[in-house]
Amino acid sequence: MGREAIDKLRVRKSVEREFEAAEQILIATYRAKGAVEGIRGNFVRAYELEEAEKALRAANEDFDSLIENQRKAYIDRGVIYKRAAFFKEDFDAVFEVLPAAEIYFGSGLAASVRKLVSARQKIFAAADMLPTLVDHPSEDESDKEFRRTVRRDLYGSFDPKAKDRVTALVEEAVSELEATLLPKLRAAASA
Repeated sequence: MGREAIDKLRVRKSVEREFEAAEQILIATYRAKGAVEGIRGNFVRAYELEEAEKALRAANEDFDSLIENQRKAYIDRGVIYKRAAFFKEDFDAVFEVLPAAEIYFGSGLAASVRKLVSARQKIFAAADMLPTLVDHPSEDESDKEFRRTVRRDLYGSFDPKAKDRVTALVEEAVSELEATLLPKLRAAASA
């Protein structure tokens, strides 16, 4: 009889840990989704531009020697990185739940969590491209499309029906994670 009680306790504790992991993974997912939206906000406030410019001037004494378009590109990149720094804790939460996602739910679910990290990396890559785009202007149609892709990766699309790569990646990750984790949470909550 004592062994049976211990086995039931182990099963109950295991279910509780899985429930807590699922809950933390979804919380981190929603935080990351909000962070991506915050980083990519297409309305840039004047104070954001001023802060980015001030930081660039402090870090680079040659900043004033750049042409206007180059300075603007570096300032825009600075705004993105400043926003990302503001949301750092939200992405730290994603990195913290990755091991639990792998342990409790397998590599497929962990891959869905990693899509959120990949979305953030696409934003950083696009921000880092801004100065390069200014340095290498082109009228070639494929270059124009590349420039549009960079801008969409940074700020999204103004057309809500048009999906850009970053939005699609985040929505895909959220959908996959919800499809796996919400039923587990609901089943455990109703038990």
